[in-house]
Amino acid sequence: MSTSTNRLSIVQRALKQAGRGVEIRAHVNELLNVMLRSWAIESKYPQLRKIGAALTLNAGANTVSLPSDFGFGMDNLMFGDERRPLIEQDADAFMLGGGIEDINATAARPTGYMIDKQADQIRFNRTAEKAYSMIPVYFFLPAGLTSDTEFPWYDDDMIVEQGLVAMIYQYTEDEREISQFQKVVSLKKEFRRGIIPLMGGSTKMRLAKSTFKRSVRNRRLPFG
Repeated sequence: MSTSTNRLSIVQRALKQAGRGVEIRAHVNELLNVMLRSWAIESKYPQLRKIGAALTLNAGANTVSLPSDFGFGMDNLMFGDERRPLIEQDADAFMLGGGIEDINATAARPTGYMIDKQADQIRFNRTAEKAYSMIPVYFFLPAGLTSDTEFPWYDDDMIVEQGLVAMIYQYTEDEREISQFQKVVSLKKEFRRGIIPLMGGSTKMRLAKSTFKRSVRNRRLPFG
């Protein structure tokens, strides 16, 4: 289930609430996708749980490619009509053995597996002695919105809109901080080059330089 409001309407309303104009709309479109993706990754929303297409572990192999939309949570993976699920382990336990047979052992029915997100694979602890099929059940990552007529996957318009408003406020604050940072960098360069006036005397110059250095220190800017 998705929202009843498309991307265009959500973005326009969020921009209005945040007091920003269409000049940042392209950035806000990106922020909306970032927000929705983070929600999908961080929480187990029931609407993102799916039964995937059948996977096949071929004889003589110990890996299978993950579904292209896989997010996390490959639950109760089992072969064919078996009722005995395979044992899932994290990477450290898998590589250290952790009670699961060694991957280099004689070809036989695998009993365990790990999710290798870097390689986009399911890695089994044994090389299969024959082909095995399995039906994966997992949480998928929805594709990002690419057009104004598409609808976010999350099913509450108000929450999506208010979440995006918060993202826009953060974006505005980041813009302000970057602008201030750039001004301080420019000021420091001008000071070093002698462009800033000496303020009528060496005492004032030393005071200005000392104040500026203290300001830079307080901001923790990465200057030498």
